[in-house]
Amino acid sequence: MKRFVLLAFALLLVLPLDAQQIFNEVKYKRFNFGAKVGMNASFPVINTLKVNGTKIDDITMQYRVGYLFSVFGRINMHRFFIEPGASWNKREGNMNFTIPASVFPQTTTGTGTETTTTTATDLSGVVRMSTHSLDFPITFGYNVVKEGAYGLSLTAGPVLKYSYDISYTLDINNQTHKFTSEDSPFGIGIALGVGVSISRLFFDFAYEFGLNKAESEFSENSSTSTPTASDYSVHLNKRINVMSMSLGVLF
Repeated sequence: MKRFVLLAFALLLVLPLDAQQIFNEVKYKRFNFGAKVGMNASFPVINTLKVNGTKIDDITMQYRVGYLFSVFGRINMHRFFIEPGASWNKREGNMNFTIPASVFPQTTTGTGTETTTTTATDLSGVVRMSTHSLDFPITFGYNVVKEGAYGLSLTAGPVLKYSYDISYTLDINNQTHKFTSEDSPFGIGIALGVGVSISRLFFDFAYEFGLNKAESEFSENSSTSTPTASDYSVHLNKRINVMSMSLGVLF
């Protein structure tokens, strides 16, 4: 029992020294590099949604989890640091809405005395958005806490984006239609965050505000004589905010 107590006491003395040594080796370097993985959630801000020229007001958002992987370098200046990096991101989100019956007019089919009138009804729809992008953040940070093996930092900075794959899937009354859009692949945002570090490991939480608006035009026409859910054009004006959480290591 006495040996166990002495061993435990020795570990309590040695471990803080090791943690302090690692902290000194990592935190007080002039330059560090690191990598992190995490999850994100997109928050589209819809400015305008029009179907066949009619503005849609009944819109609800459904947020989905995406993923990120990032590498970066860190230039340390006492409590301040600058952190340029590159990040791969997959972002997804759903937009649910209702198309009023007025968008699709009544139609009459048949010849002679036998005619059939079809009255349009409200349609339920959902736009599924998926984006793969390369982001290039430039982060400016300040270490609020920098004691021992522990740290707390606040960060802010611009994020430049290149979306190399943007896809939209539109479901109308359980009918699926895939579209490509004329979205600009380039974007810019401002990210604010907080980070907590323990030795080499750190956890980041950030919220990015999208600064540029993106306008998308979609169209698909059916070959049938009766108007259907595919006989429409869609106009979407939006910007994207993103919340992310990540876990990483600093070298």
